[in-house]
Amino acid sequence: MRRVRVSITGALLAAMTLAACAPGPPVTELEAVDAPAAQVQANSTTVEVLITELYAHFLAETEEISPQYISAEATPGVAAAELDEAIGLGPQAERFVIAAATELDRMAGATTTAGDITEVDIELRDAEVLGSHDGLVVVATTLLQRTISLHGPITEQAVTYAVGWDGDQLASIEAVIEEGAMRGLDSGSGLSSPIGAVQRFADLAEHQDYEAIEELSDGENVDETQLDVLASVIASAHGTHIVALPQETFGSTHVVYLLNAADMVIGRFEVALGEETVVVYYPTA
Repeated sequence: MRRVRVSITGALLAAMTLAACAPGPPVTELEAVDAPAAQVQANSTTVEVLITELYAHFLAETEEISPQYISAEATPGVAAAELDEAIGLGPQAERFVIAAATELDRMAGATTTAGDITEVDIELRDAEVLGSHDGLVVVATTLLQRTISLHGPITEQAVTYAVGWDGDQLASIEAVIEEGAMRGLDSGSGLSSPIGAVQRFADLAEHQDYEAIEELSDGENVDETQLDVLASVIASAHGTHIVALPQETFGSTHVVYLLNAADMVIGRFEVALGEETVVVYYPTA
């Protein structure tokens, strides 16, 4: 009997361990909150200005399209500081600016038509209060983002950002995540979450589990020297932050950036959600 009891206890402990390790839902639901419509509208206009500044400076780079707050030679980090001074940004919003600016700068360098962009038009289309989270009023802010170039097609997309406000401070900019009837923020839990998927990759890299990384990246990330560098950078980062870019989400594919504690970019990731989530790492230096 004693041996049977031990066996049952072990099974229960195993089940409890599996339950504890099981990821939660990818969506963090928000609490109900009231917010004055006039304040929501005014704040959302600020988001329109911020996104316009980023696209005008990092993607267009023409005399015809001149940012108001970002200086001519500003890097992503400098641009974040300048927008913070002009608008007032919380730490997560600053990290979003750095990640978004880095992605736009990458896009501009990857195409021969970047200098031919003649118009950047960012237009506020909708602002809906989703609720509150960690003391912030979260507003689903939809912008119509349109660019025109001399030698390329007109590109137009409607992007919804989950913008967190602490009074008049633009505290955070995240993605709106939907899972069934749930609508909220990315919980960062599990491989159904873009942030959770990148966290998993970072954890595997830090522990140098390159076989698991090869599987998670569907065979794309197999360069051990490259992964050794990533592991070393993460180990010395004194903490990391993960930033998803709603404007770079296409279908089930998400662009996500990993930053260190000093808000320096460590890496760029593309996350393809599905039955078997795939996470591919792209070095940024």
